[in-house]
Amino acid sequence: FPGHEDGVTHVLVTGGAGYIGSHAALRLLMDNYRVTIV
Repeated sequence: FPGHEDGVTHVLVTGGAGYIGSHAALRLLMDNYRVTIV
């Protein structure tokens, strides 16, 4: 990942196309997390 951002938590969500993964990813984005979906 390029660079480091202070105060930003990066989260990897596996199964982000599924029901639970997609809702979890949306919630994390709303809470200002940096999300990568696989």
